[in-house]
Amino acid sequence: ISYAVFDKATGDVLAGPILGNALWSGFGGTCESSNSGDPIVQWDKLAHRWVMTQPVFASPYMTCIAISTTADATGSYYRYAFPQGTNVPDYPKWGLMPDAYYQSQNIFNSSGTAYLGVNVCAYERAKLLTGDASAQQICIFDNSSGTLFDDSMLPADLDSASNLPAGGQDEVLLGSIDNTTHGVFEYLFHADFTTPANSTLTGVNGSMPIAAVAA
Repeated sequence: ISYAVFDKATGDVLAGPILGNALWSGFGGTCESSNSGDPIVQWDKLAHRWVMTQPVFASPYMTCIAISTTADATGSYYRYAFPQGTNVPDYPKWGLMPDAYYQSQNIFNSSGTAYLGVNVCAYERAKLLTGDASAQQICIFDNSSGTLFDDSMLPADLDSASNLPAGGQDEVLLGSIDNTTHGVFEYLFHADFTTPANSTLTGVNGSMPIAAVAA
């Protein structure tokens, strides 16, 4: 439920421990008032910015995103709150790529007693980095044609600023863990911020198994 900033050379604590929701102090809404936990910190290797995220597990459910305005983790942040519908957006995982920030979530009912499907989202990186409040969120909800086969997807994350994916390449995700086939499956998420309705998620219902992965 909290984070700290350390000096890389000395190990000294430069800031913190700080509650995850403190990043949204004065922002308003549940990103400020709720500290649901699971703050995730990542480094945008191309922009040299910190990407801080935290879910809200109480209605109204949110994905809270804060982007440092410089490379200084103790400095100022652009802050955003994106609604996540009427169900719990659990187990958030992130992949930072040149075209977008990608997120997957396991969706549960409001009481947390039933798994409903997986939600895959893309966030408009170019605008997030400039503090543009019009930054878009594109989400595709996958209930695996009613079988609930797909879950716990892990989005690909950029490994090196000197080795970029091909332009226009779809985001790759891997799953799923809770099914009877004991395999690993590939998913491809095409996010179109110009025409969001053209966005697609392929590989649903375990239709793209990765060959030669032992059970």
